[in-house]
Amino acid sequence: MLILGFFMVYEPWNASKKNPKPFDLDLGNFLDSFSIDLQGKPILAIKETSTRLDYIRAIDNLLSGVKEPIKSNLIWIIRNPFHVYLSEVSARKDWWGEDKLEHTSEVFEGWARKNHHCYFIAFVSCQKIQWHLHFI
Repeated sequence: MLILGFFMVYEPWNASKKNPKPFDLDLGNFLDSFSIDLQGKPILAIKETSTRLDYIRAIDNLLSGVKEPIKSNLIWIIRNPFHVYLSEVSARKDWWGEDKLEHTSEVFEGWARKNHHCYFIAFVSCQKIQWHLHFI
């Protein structure tokens, strides 16, 4: 039985507000910047949000610099916008100190105003980095 190990990096650019990382990292600098040791782990998985164009550019830059014999693939998950809203409200309550936050029309409208561009960014970005996109 073959078991592959992997190293997961969760939102490397979005998660580091107090210690922001540069957006123009190649693979070697990325591994150093995030103190990643792939010893015994042949797969590096990176999950990033597409809420800012900078994050998409950072992933594009990282993937564009990967050369043979290393292979790169991009899996782009386009979520239902209402699910994204529910997820954000939950995160704001659980992690961002807004434990009294309720689902109201004002909260939803604020979220929609702040995020209406995200779906356009995802579409345009898919066009730009389509050479990385593989359907599995």
